[in-house]
Parts: sequence; C-alpha cells; structure tokens
Amino acid sequence: GGLIPVSCDLPSEDEPLWVAKSASIGEGVSIGGWVFIGSYAVVGRFSKIFDYTAIDERSDIGEYSEIGEGSSISKSSSIGAGSVIGWNVRLCDRSTIGSGSIVGCGSVIGEGCVIGCNSVIGENTSIGDYSEVGDNSKIGECSYIGKLAKIKDRVTIGESCRVSHR
Repeated sequence: GGLIPVSCDLPSEDEPLWVAKSASIGEGVSIGGWVFIGSYAVVGRFSKIFDYTAIDERSDIGEYSEIGEGSSISKSSSIGAGSVIGWNVRLCDRSTIGSGSIVGCGSVIGEGCVIGCNSVIGENTSIGDYSEVGDNSKIGECSYIGKLAKIKDRVTIGESCRVSHR
C-alpha cells in the first residue's frame, strides 16, 4: 500500500523501481534497478542512486550525492549535499552524514550518529549508536568506534583502530 512501481529509463523492464507516492525526487536524479524509496523521502537534484538500494521513510538525500549499490538508508536519516555513500553501506535510523562526506563500502553507521561535513569514513568501518565524528575528520578502514563516542573536528584515526567513550 502506498507504493507505486515507476517506469523510467532502466536497463531492463525486469529491474523495477518502487517509489512511495509521497516521496520527492529532484530533477536530473539517476536511479538504478531494484530500488525502494519510502514515504516522504527526498532525493535531491542530480543525485545518483545505484541498484539494489533502499531509502527508507522520511530520509533526505542531498543534491549531487551518490548512494552506492546495495546500500540501506534507514528511516529519518539525512545525507548532506555532495556526499558519497559506498556500496553495501548501512546507515541506521536518524543518522546524519554531513555535506561533502564519504562513507566507504561495507561500513555501518549506527542509530542517531552524526558524521560531520567533509569527513571520510573508511571501508568496513563501524560507528556505534549515537556517536559523533567531527567535521573534516578521517576514520581509517576496518576501524570500530563504540557507542556514544565523540571524535572532534579535524581528527585522523588510522586503520583497524578501536575507540570507545570510556
């Protein structure tokens, strides 16, 4: 209920696209096959949504952003303009990715997290629930940031590191 299959310029009729009637898709958006866009979600102008991606209800994708294949953007999450989300990324409920940020393939951003503007989260990295990563920060590949951790602006954390709030 409330979802409509949309016909657009897809590689094949066998690759459907489901968009809620209440979703808003900006001009020039490119959407792959097998994509779900939920109720009241917003996809900004000239963004690219690759195959097998889910954008849940009330999520907001900023203009000129890219969401990689197989990624899941959970409800009420926000991705700032010009951000790049890699393949198979999971962004949990009510999380925010600042403008110009990059989240590497296979990463998980926990519930209620805030990733600052122009930050880089390396591949296969996990950021725990309600953690914050400041603006212009870099978290290396295969790292783990525990729940409730706070990383200040302009901090670099290397690969395969573990950080917690205690």
